[in-house]
Amino acid sequence: VAPGVTILPVKIGTAAGANDADVIAGINYIMMLKKAGVNIVAINASYISTSIPSSGVLTAISNAGNAGMLYVAAAGNAGLNLDSLIPTSSLGGLSSLLSKLPGWSSSLPSSFLPSNLMFVAATDDQDKLAGFSDYGAKTVAVGAPGVDMTLAIPGGIYAPLSGTSFAAPIVSAIAGLLKSVKPTATMAQIQAAILNSGDLDP
Repeated sequence: VAPGVTILPVKIGTAAGANDADVIAGINYIMMLKKAGVNIVAINASYISTSIPSSGVLTAISNAGNAGMLYVAAAGNAGLNLDSLIPTSSLGGLSSLLSKLPGWSSSLPSSFLPSNLMFVAATDDQDKLAGFSDYGAKTVAVGAPGVDMTLAIPGGIYAPLSGTSFAAPIVSAIAGLLKSVKPTATMAQIQAAILNSGDLDP
C-alpha cells in the first residue's frame, strides 16, 4: 500500500488482549518518539479490547491527535453496531453505568470520541461490509479489505486470515502514503482526504 514508508512496531499487552494501562503506555512511548523528531503520521491500533475505553485511553488518543497523529483502530469482529454502544457527543443515560467500570473517570474530553480516532470496518472482495465486522454510521469512519488477507504466519508460511485488525493497517498505510506524497499535509488534511475519497456504500 505504501512502499518506502517505514513501520514502527510497538508491542503492547499479550495475545489475549491489551488493557488500558498497556494502551496508554504504548501511546505515551510513541508520543515520546514523536517529540524526539520521529516522523510518525498514524498509530495503527489492531489490538483486542473487550471493554469501553477509559477516559485515560481517550485522553491519550486525543493527545496523540494534538501531536499530529491519526489513531486508526480496528472496529471489531462481533458484527455490532457501535453507534448503539458508544455515545458520540455526551454520555447521556450511560453515565451511571460507565461510572461502575474499572478505571472509568468522569473527566471526559468534550466529545466522547477524539477527532483523530478512526474506526475501520472490514470489507470483502465484493467491496461489501464483512458479515463479522462491527459497523456504525456515526462511529466507524471507513472500511478497508479485511477478508481472506494473505498474511505471513510464524513458521515461514502464509495463510488467509480475516478481521478488522487487517483492515485498519491499510488505512494507516494510506495515511503514511499521503504524508509521503505531501509532507506539508496536516493530520486533519490527511484524515479529510481519506474520508472524502472512499467509495460510498450504503
